Amino acid sequence: MANGLRVSSGILYIRCIKTQTAAAKPHHKKNEREMISDFKINDLQIFTGDCRKILPNLPAESIQCCVTSPPYWGLRDYNHSSQIGAEPSPVQYVKSLVEVFSEVWRVLRKDGTLWLNIGDGYARNGGTGSCGPNAVVGNTKKLIQKRNCKVPDCWGLKDRDLMGIPWRVAFALQEDGWIFRSRITWVKKTAMPESVKNRPTNATEDIFLMSKSPTYYYNAAAVREASGANLRNYWLLGP
Repeated sequence: MANGLRVSSGILYIRCIKTQTAAAKPHHKKNEREMISDFKINDLQIFTGDCRKILPNLPAESIQCCVTSPPYWGLRDYNHSSQIGAEPSPVQYVKSLVEVFSEVWRVLRKDGTLWLNIGDGYARNGGTGSCGPNAVVGNTKKLIQKRNCKVPDCWGLKDRDLMGIPWRVAFALQEDGWIFRSRITWVKKTAMPESVKNRPTNATEDIFLMSKSPTYYYNAAAVREASGANLRNYWLLGP
């Protein structure tokens, strides 16, 4: 069984692939729109919807693996009133994710794992006191620019500080009970160009492996490198 969360319209979405066992059959709510079975392949079913509505409908300890990359804070406006990533401050963003993953914890089996990818950003005020186009790295929507035109008043952040959001989320999850097992560096073969001249171009992101218990399912033999060595904690991925 596997479970993944995906992004669509700015909401953190869950994509569930579940075997149809007596213990793992999903509950159905009166509002069928909240949990729609997209299609079925043999003994697998895929459900697409807002994870905050779908997760409560899944049986406890029915999922073995969660792989997700939630919306990054302050980088996109998906024009949805409930979108994750548009919180007034990164502190509230971290809190939102902790709440989501507490429900992931409930549906994850004791031997299950969470693989989490989150991007970072810089605390910027736009350089003019107003909302400049680069108030936060990657801005493309005016709503997000307006929300983040000032340096967030938290964590002692200063103008141009790298906010360290991935690690703050990871530590918050660790404090909430998750076991922080590994940090993987995703090295991008083709990184997005940046016009910066006072620091290296960002070409990596973090992927965190977390578990519910010290012992969990992990098939090291299945992911060994061609040389036979154990999988390293840096992954060169991309076109």
